[in-house]
Amino acid sequence: MTHSESTPAPSGSLPRWLLPRVRVRQQGQVIGVEQVVPARVAEIHTQTSGSGTTRTTRRTRLYESGLGSPRSIPLVRERLTIPAGPVSAEQVEQAIGAALGGFRPTAYRSGPARPSPALLPHLIGAMASLAFAVAAIAMAMRLRSDLADSAGPDQLGWILLAFPAVFALVGVSMAAVCARRAWILRTPKSIAEDQWVLLRQVLMEVAGQEPGSSRPLDVELGRRRDLVTHPPSQYPQGGRIARATTADGRMGPPWPDAQDLHRLVRAGRRRALATGLFLTVILGLGSLIATGIIRGAGMPVLPFACAVLGITGAIMLLALRDADPVVLAHPRRLPGEPRPLRVRLEDVDVPSLPGWCAARRREDTWNAAAMICALLFAGSIAGSIAGLIIGGSITLQAMPPGPAGPASGGGGASWFITAVVALVVVAFSVRAVRRIHRDDVERRRRAGLA
Repeated sequence: MTHSESTPAPSGSLPRWLLPRVRVRQQGQVIGVEQVVPARVAEIHTQTSGSGTTRTTRRTRLYESGLGSPRSIPLVRERLTIPAGPVSAEQVEQAIGAALGGFRPTAYRSGPARPSPALLPHLIGAMASLAFAVAAIAMAMRLRSDLADSAGPDQLGWILLAFPAVFALVGVSMAAVCARRAWILRTPKSIAEDQWVLLRQVLMEVAGQEPGSSRPLDVELGRRRDLVTHPPSQYPQGGRIARATTADGRMGPPWPDAQDLHRLVRAGRRRALATGLFLTVILGLGSLIATGIIRGAGMPVLPFACAVLGITGAIMLLALRDADPVVLAHPRRLPGEPRPLRVRLEDVDVPSLPGWCAARRREDTWNAAAMICALLFAGSIAGSIAGLIIGGSITLQAMPPGPAGPASGGGGASWFITAVVALVVVAFSVRAVRRIHRDDVERRRRAGLA
């Protein structure tokens, strides 16, 4: 593999550092040209904190990427590829350098170009993190000076110095991450888009054929797929997607092909495995500690075990849902701008209607199972609290309490509430199964599959 970089030399008032960096790589018989380009929103995660009038909502957007998992910044690295036979990587680099030497973006031909304002929050974060690291280093130096003047043991001094050292390391790491994000976001989206179009034109002239693209937006437009993931020997037609039409004649959604589906399933399984390992370590250690406390307090262990089982099951079921090939083959939402696009039944092409209905039924099943586990968790916690309150009331009313009075009273109340929670979970499960079946029948009827 060969690797080189091309840095454009713009003319006029366009700063040299404002353009996105271009990388030329050769991987076997394929030459790839990489650059960051604007990406659409693939997912939006909403987090709400606080209560009452002080509640704050934070939305985190993840942007689609043709080379991996969704990213957290709107400029994502993508790749254009051509065969390495007709030309070499050096020739491609020279052609790109010559084209970028006189490159002038469309939006900045009549005025000066300025950095994107999106870099400002990350730049402030980098400076704040760096200041935090400097403060930690200053505290460590002062602490070391104080320890040198004292007659304490050396081991204690090293232990005390470890804390500011860790803080300094965290501050430097956060500053590096924020600085990298700010550097990527320095380029306005219009400049990155214009340069991407220029690179496509240059590669088409050099190779004499259409370059492959990893960018999902290019794939939806029917252009040639990336030659690394879709080699010409396996995809003679370039891996172009074939979009069918809906019942009213509109173009259907661009569903992932077999190669994309395999990549999505593999990434989802890796995330599910990482989630499972994390839960095993955290909840395993927490369960050992909590079990000793619960037994020492004379409380029943069953509600606590149900709560742990419920929260673990809910998280793992959602992780496994994101790795289900049936769901991933026909997703409910597709990347869009400024938010993901929801795929309705009317938007699905006719050949994909059976698969789409099956995906929605499978997704509803995963969601219902996760909701049942969440209900088990909430019911177990509420039952434990109610059992403690009722058990405390029974203990106060016992005059005088018997040898086993407090334990038996509280334990009986906890067992009763646990039984009530179990009945609620079973009733909700039956209702969820019936609703999933009813919704699936209704979807298939509307799709004409009944």
